Amino acid sequence: MRLALGASRPNIFKLIVGYGFRLGLLGIGAGVLVALALTHWIASLLVGVKPWDPVTFAGITVTFLAIVGLAAWLPARRAAGIDPMEALRSE
Repeated sequence: MRLALGASRPNIFKLIVGYGFRLGLLGIGAGVLVALALTHWIASLLVGVKPWDPVTFAGITVTFLAIVGLAAWLPARRAAGIDPMEALRSE
């Protein structure tokens, strides 16, 4: 719909990817805070890894950021590539 009203394809792409990253970063931040709060319980489940291991926290965070990036990029690419006339016809 935004394309039909004059928004450029890069703006649509940035809008969707930005929204996806905001949600993803919020979720990752909440997850890290909860994991840090529950380190005593997590310590009983881990074997050979310290509950405060910064490499593990960084690795998981980077992995989730990559997943968020892919999950935001795919629909953004599709939305930016749609024909504006098709968008108007379907609405």
